[in-house]
Amino acid sequence: MAEKLTIAQKLRKRKYRPAPRVITAIYKIIMVNIIGRKYKPKFHIIDDVNDCKGPCFVIFNHLSRIDHVYVCGATYPRRTNMMAGYSEFYRKKFSTVFSLNRVIPKKNYSPDMLAIHAVGQVIKAGGCVTFAPEGLASDYGGNKPVVPGTSKMFKHFKVPVYLCYLEGQYLQNTKVCLDERLGETHATMSLLFSKEDVDRLSVEEMDDIINERFRRNEYAWNAEKKIKWQTYGRICHRLEDFCYKCPKCGKEFTMKGEGDKITCSSCGNGATMDD
Repeated sequence: MAEKLTIAQKLRKRKYRPAPRVITAIYKIIMVNIIGRKYKPKFHIIDDVNDCKGPCFVIFNHLSRIDHVYVCGATYPRRTNMMAGYSEFYRKKFSTVFSLNRVIPKKNYSPDMLAIHAVGQVIKAGGCVTFAPEGLASDYGGNKPVVPGTSKMFKHFKVPVYLCYLEGQYLQNTKVCLDERLGETHATMSLLFSKEDVDRLSVEEMDDIINERFRRNEYAWNAEKKIKWQTYGRICHRLEDFCYKCPKCGKEFTMKGEGDKITCSSCGNGATMDD
């Protein structure tokens, strides 16, 4: 009897190439046209990644766990191979979908030769690799700095880099409350670095440009846009996970978020949030 391979062994043996067209089409229909329709996504294409005839990267600012829906909608019909956290491949519910879409595993915040090798296979085959260079989704609606080495990888492969800039997705799926809050969301696709830019700019200059373009404050954005979100009367639910220190009495872990209020159980200080 053949020895049963572990998940790690399967990932090391897997060959990576652009995702099949039929799988990309099915994924787009299900995730964007059917499931994603309720999110009211608005796509703005300034530079179409489908006009790029060779290999390329598409990066996106990571606001929520459903960002892949917007990246798929903004890149379709271009076939893409998305990177996902290595640990996610050990979750049974993702294994089949990841395999069919030829998702690339990447260990967070550490050098990963398996991921670089997989990216190289896709790029060599003329494919498009998509990933979030912040590493993890936003905690509080703002941007994280890009992971060191991101632009060094771009310099190594010498292909164009596109940006899918997301807006509203954090307010739709916050880290503290798992409700899907319906409102209005946007995804804007543009060329971030041409092949000539990648050759000309230094790694430091490219990292600075990415961090500046990723600059984000979801709450400030919504204060201007005044988008009404369906919060189901739970807009402050578990908000104490982040606002854990009372700004008045200074005590920690006395804050409690319920409904549309967050209150300190020690001094009674509190606040309300509207939708």
